[in-house]
Amino acid sequence: MELDDLKQLYKKEEINETPEISLEKQKEIHLPLEKIRKNMRMEFWSTAMAVFVVSFTVLPVTKHYTKEANVIFILFLITFLFIVIYFFSKFYQLYHKIPNESAVTKERISELLFDLKITTEIYKDYYIACIPLFLAEFVILFYLPNNHFVISSTLFVVLFVLSCIFIVLFGLWWFRYFYGKYISKVEAIYNNLK
Repeated sequence: MELDDLKQLYKKEEINETPEISLEKQKEIHLPLEKIRKNMRMEFWSTAMAVFVVSFTVLPVTKHYTKEANVIFILFLITFLFIVIYFFSKFYQLYHKIPNESAVTKERISELLFDLKITTEIYKDYYIACIPLFLAEFVILFYLPNNHFVISSTLFVVLFVLSCIFIVLFGLWWFRYFYGKYISKVEAIYNNLK
């Protein structure tokens, strides 16, 4: 008899700690999240192709370099590949955290927004981390003596600074265009749920 009373009391006190978001809001949230997932897939494959193409078009040019310059160039290229692999491992983790059309809770969206903010910072760091490696590759390609392509110091500095500005601005534009606007939509929907 007491067991039945306890069961009834438990059922009365049971509280759903993570209330479900309405189906309409889930669909509204799902659209920008699916766009983010689609853009992540596109970026992964386009970056993989770009790394492959650049690696196999630049490496034959290194046959004109001295042996030391060639070794340094390849070491920096490998370092760049490690940065790309690290970045895409974090990218992959986020990709799998983005929910499909399954039930979404406020808490889940809050965690996802936090992960998206962290990934935003990792994304910016990714582009900034490329600049020192880009400088090293630039020095090896255009500035070291005994290489096939040698340019003046002034032209080297100008080309390097313009290239760095382009890399940073392109990275910021790319992020805003492919991810930023969708993250803003998810944030706005989440803020409306509060």
